[in-house]
Amino acid sequence: MASISQPDNSCEGAIAKPAGHNLRQRGREGGRIDSVFGRRSYVTQARERLYEAAAAGGVTDLLAVTGDTHVFWQNRLFDKDNRSMGLELGTSGITSPRGFSQLGAAATQRFDELTAERNDSVDWVDGGHRGYIKLTLEHAQATAQFVALSNIETRRFTTDVLRTVKIVRDTIKYT
Repeated sequence: MASISQPDNSCEGAIAKPAGHNLRQRGREGGRIDSVFGRRSYVTQARERLYEAAAAGGVTDLLAVTGDTHVFWQNRLFDKDNRSMGLELGTSGITSPRGFSQLGAAATQRFDELTAERNDSVDWVDGGHRGYIKLTLEHAQATAQFVALSNIETRRFTTDVLRTVKIVRDTIKYT
């Protein structure tokens, strides 16, 4: 009979990579993780077509907003030639399971740190909270607030702004 051992939740040495995103690993030239069996996926190909169309129109400051990703994140977008194409903001969702909460709070936080540390397109990630992004769009700038809910099990809850990002063309400011 096979035995089951307790998993090591330390995350040390792991290369943390959310699936399906064009993350570039530090120290690896153009490393992509959004391929299937070594081939670029149809999502990757569609994204490249979008980037090509945007670049042809002189646009390299795209703002992508992604929902229900099970973690909060802020990623830089790059095309296949590693040219900057913009920024992606991802929200965890309110009732979705948190990304890696089964690891426990300390391991989840470490996993988040390793994800940002080892992927140069990841500016920030938080898999420990549920919530939403409050996005304010103005002509000259955008402001994103990553808002966490204290709980989802009752109608009484509080909110906490985990991170605020001000996005001005060619500039990103964190508060």
